[in-house]
Amino acid sequence: MPGTIVYIPRFTPHAFKNKQSTPARVMLLFNPAEKREGFFKGLQQVLGSNPVNPQEFLKLYQKFDSYPVDSNEMIQEKPR
Repeated sequence: MPGTIVYIPRFTPHAFKNKQSTPARVMLLFNPAEKREGFFKGLQQVLGSNPVNPQEFLKLYQKFDSYPVDSNEMIQEKPR
């Protein structure tokens, strides 16, 4: 829902997914940031390849102490 704010306390497992057919925009604030921008830069690289390499995706997550909630749905196939 537009304008929604979600607060996730530190060390709380969480996930998000856009279930709509239209693109979603998300603004994330990390405090403390602990170099999280590196995760999103890496994510752009990993998801920019076609096909996406699942091992590289998981390696990126692990590098930033993150874990996918559902590894079966973590990578959406892109049309060729």
